[in-house]
Amino acid sequence: MKTEEVTLDNMAQKMIEALPELKTAYDKEVAAWTKSQGAHVLFSFVLFDSLKPLLKVEEVDALLVQKIFAFVELLAKHPDEKVQEVVYFSVCENICADEIVLQKAQHFMGKKTREFCELIIKMQKQN
Repeated sequence: MKTEEVTLDNMAQKMIEALPELKTAYDKEVAAWTKSQGAHVLFSFVLFDSLKPLLKVEEVDALLVQKIFAFVELLAKHPDEKVQEVVYFSVCENICADEIVLQKAQHFMGKKTREFCELIIKMQKQN
């Protein structure tokens, strides 16, 4: 998938195209809505909530986790800051809130995703 194919409006659909393994979680989340939700909600409750248990197990499914982080990195490097914000606030902040998840995730992160997490951790230490 190319960066220019993804927009703030279609990034949830592009997530399912890139990560069909998350379609069941996506469909379940969307079915529970009483009104339409934005990308932040979907990336927090679908992508991150699917990623977290993958990183909490002894034997990580490296291929799937790599695939997820490749997509996250694509979005983190996106020229649209609004797309980057979804990754920063809805994925990286959640990763950084859990030490075990963060430790395992660092092995799979791309450069920009790692920069986001380093900034989040730095800001947490200042507060």
